[in-house]
Amino acid sequence: MKFLLLGKGKTTLAIAKFLKWKKQTVWIACNPNEQEDGDLLLDFHLLELKGIHYVIKSPGISQMHPIFKKIAKKMKVISELDLLTLFDIPLKMIAITGSNGKTTCVTMIENLLKNANYRVITCGNSHEPLFQFYDQFSHLDFIIMELSSFQLENLSFYHPYISSILNLDENHLDSVKSLKDYYRFKKNIYRYCDKKDYFIYNINISQIKEKTIPATVKRMDPSLFYKVEMYPPIKPYTTQMMVLYEIVKILQIDPLIFIKTLKQFQPLPYRQQVKKINHITFINDSKSTSVAATIFAFEQLDEQQNIILIIGGKNKHLHYEKLKKLPYYRLLIYGEISKIMRRKIKNAILFDDLKQAFCYAIHLPIHQKVILFSPATSSFDQYENYQARGKHFDALIDEYEKEINTTQN
Repeated sequence: MKFLLLGKGKTTLAIAKFLKWKKQTVWIACNPNEQEDGDLLLDFHLLELKGIHYVIKSPGISQMHPIFKKIAKKMKVISELDLLTLFDIPLKMIAITGSNGKTTCVTMIENLLKNANYRVITCGNSHEPLFQFYDQFSHLDFIIMELSSFQLENLSFYHPYISSILNLDENHLDSVKSLKDYYRFKKNIYRYCDKKDYFIYNINISQIKEKTIPATVKRMDPSLFYKVEMYPPIKPYTTQMMVLYEIVKILQIDPLIFIKTLKQFQPLPYRQQVKKINHITFINDSKSTSVAATIFAFEQLDEQQNIILIIGGKNKHLHYEKLKKLPYYRLLIYGEISKIMRRKIKNAILFDDLKQAFCYAIHLPIHQKVILFSPATSSFDQYENYQARGKHFDALIDEYEKEINTTQN
């Protein structure tokens, strides 16, 4: 078979290595600054290629990319997951998607299955690519996959053994044609399932109708919280806990292993990390890349007063004005979205970058203040990723702490 891979990120490079191992013909098309010997240019000349069986695009290339739109009309575009079906790879997958909380959920699943002595690897969206581990597939009991909408948008026939959509809120509206398309891509996770597969269903997601799910449906069970102790670190992650509980029942895992996994849980970096210095509480929630994630972070605060909320980053065309309803003391906005927020939230204070917003926040003369950094969008206007953004916020806190210590001494 002949494959055309669009983009030259780590996902497509891993796929190319796998396909060459399978002795398939592979062409990579990329931007001029990425081009090496043998690579094609990502331009309209690709439409002249003959005999291409399948096209797989990098998650970083938008569905709205003009060249991709032309290619999709002429050639068969598939997802990287579809290769598992094409090459008849009998790999059992547990797949998780949603607008928020995916990384925490797959981490919890990995810990659960390892505690139950299953051989597993977690990959996808915030992790290493699936096909980086192709030489280990035959040695695994399960692959745990964190899936973004970009990885699901062109899914054509693959179906995971166990899957779930944690939640659905608007996101990535800068990269998809409409919010309806974004939801449709997410729902592809169960589109090709059958009754031998399981879908863990959150009945609170109004965009999903249970009768449209072809898999065996397992409803998330809120009664779980009457049965187990809510340990403080895991308390905010109720949806993830319900997914974990259904997996325990599907795989018939000892409930004591489930309890052990909950007790071991520690939040991942840049998810509502708290540090207190004198009268200021700093909360680093850099992983927040949507409005819903910021609202969620705000709701976790014990007392919603004297809160200085810092948001900012790339404009994803979300409804940021929803944040107006939050009872913050001040809203500080930096970066690309500050240009549009000038019109949408009148009482917001605008800055060029995070450091400027941080300096303003620490010098606001209010007592017992909380500085919540929960950006509500992606970082790519000024940072490589949310981790780099989170590290910068930590560094600003450290600088402030040093200044305080120097002054006190």
